[in-house]
Amino acid sequence: MRVRSHTKGCAVYARSRRAFVGATFERMATVSPCAPPLECRAMKEPTAPRVVPSADTPVLQTPRLDLRRFTADDAAFIARLLNDPSWLRFIGDRGVRDEDSARAWIAERLVAAYEKQGFGLWAMQRRDDGALLGMCGLVKRDSLPDIDVGYALLPQFRGAGYAREAAAACLDYGANVLGLGRILAITRPENRSSISVLESLGMRLERTEQLAGDDHVSMVFEWRPAARAVVSARPTRAC
Repeated sequence: MRVRSHTKGCAVYARSRRAFVGATFERMATVSPCAPPLECRAMKEPTAPRVVPSADTPVLQTPRLDLRRFTADDAAFIARLLNDPSWLRFIGDRGVRDEDSARAWIAERLVAAYEKQGFGLWAMQRRDDGALLGMCGLVKRDSLPDIDVGYALLPQFRGAGYAREAAAACLDYGANVLGLGRILAITRPENRSSISVLESLGMRLERTEQLAGDDHVSMVFEWRPAARAVVSARPTRAC
């Protein structure tokens, strides 16, 4: 809302107040050099408006990756990823068969989560060439009591440590930005590569059960912030 000043004195007051507020937020956003190293460090400021990153602005950065929001422009990639044999085997058939259904899935499952929760599954993009590798992020499921971390990559990008790198940053984001004291992860017992990633992150097996709405058994892993050493990653201003 635009406020009009009717006198010179009011105009000076308005400019001074804006300068004071801007300086205050700048000081509030400064991280102490004595703070411990974090994978994703950001000030939680409940009185400040939440910054919503644009699609081109990474939510998280790691040494090799940018994690950003998905958009409708990523429909072709989503159609490939959701029809990859490993996705269908270990995650499930989402009924996405073409770019039109992929755009609908992005809007209903990904963008809706960003808008409702402020987080979700983000596009995993390699920084040096811009290649889309997969997705990684935090999910709130009705079938689990806590938020869980999830990831998936196209076959040609597996085995290079990208899943662990992205998931580690997401865990730190959950702990240090969202203030989560516990984060879960689920995978099928036969998905040995995923189990290895979770164990390398310091996650421990909590239980094995069939979750509501599933027709298979899942292994439920648990992670708490003190359970692993921090691996360096760079946050962005949108973090």
